[in-house]
Amino acid sequence: MAYGAGSFPPHNRLHLQHEEIARRKPKEFLRSRYLQRHYDPLRPGFAGIPSQPEDSVVIDFNYYHANNASTLRLKEDIWEEIEHMAFFKYGARPHWAKNRNLGFLGMQSNYPNFNKFIAKKKQLDPQGIFSSKWSDQILLESKATDKGNGCALKGHCICSEDKHCSPSTGYLCKEGLVYKEARVCGYSPSSIV
Repeated sequence: MAYGAGSFPPHNRLHLQHEEIARRKPKEFLRSRYLQRHYDPLRPGFAGIPSQPEDSVVIDFNYYHANNASTLRLKEDIWEEIEHMAFFKYGARPHWAKNRNLGFLGMQSNYPNFNKFIAKKKQLDPQGIFSSKWSDQILLESKATDKGNGCALKGHCICSEDKHCSPSTGYLCKEGLVYKEARVCGYSPSSIV
């Protein structure tokens, strides 16, 4: 199993939209088993600094993920649409240890003091000893850099053409079921060659 999480202000409407997906595709969407919500009240974090700017709702979603990142997740289109709604429509803050790179695209705008953080990071670690290729990509790049074959399946890009999915197995780039702005890898059996 793989795991993704995002936190939101409690007044957002993501829960209504994922319930709409469940209503339209009940067999594919087992919400009580794979999607969990809980309230996360504002509380002091490290050194009295809150971990989020206000009371939040945390949504955890669990899904199948093979050892090979290019292997499709079960119900790929549903999970991608939920990710897109969470991170791009509602501005969820990704959990730093539980998301694919996609969850971090453009996330810098969700943190009002992000530039101060980067400046302090550079001041305290000028040689990048505590950095990695992944952390630099997540912190310093605001758009996907991998646009190769299968990049959407790996969580490195948002599909904009079929090759970003897996056309040979019937998965093509399409719009979301409820969130039409989402671009997801959806199954189309008639496309298998």
